[in-house]
Amino acid sequence: MSELEIIGVPQSNFVRTVIDKTLPDVRTYVGVCNRAVAQTGHLVGTDFSYADMNLLPVLAYLRECPESGEAMNATKELAQYLNRHSERASFKATVPPPFSELRPRSP
Repeated sequence: MSELEIIGVPQSNFVRTVIDKTLPDVRTYVGVCNRAVAQTGHLVGTDFSYADMNLLPVLAYLRECPESGEAMNATKELAQYLNRHSERASFKATVPPPFSELRPRSP
C-alpha cells in the first residue's frame, strides 16, 4: 500500500505521472540541501537555527516517500544531518506524524 493510499488517495496513473514529473526536481532539491549542510552540519551558519527548524519537517516527510526517501538515503551529509537533528528533543516533540497516521479530510 502506498503512502497516498494510506491517507485515502487512490493510486492512479495521474498520481504516478505527477510523481514521475516532479521527481527530478525533488532529486535536485535534495542535492542542493546535501551540499548546503555538508560543511557545517547546519543549513545556514555554524549553529542550529530557524532555517534548520523549517527544513527538518520537510526532510522527515521526504524520507517517508519511496522515491524521495531513496534520494535522501543516497546522500551522505543530508542523511546524517536529518538523523542527528531528529534526535533533538525539540524535533521529537514536534515531528510531523507519519503518513500512516494522516486521515483524509471530509469534503
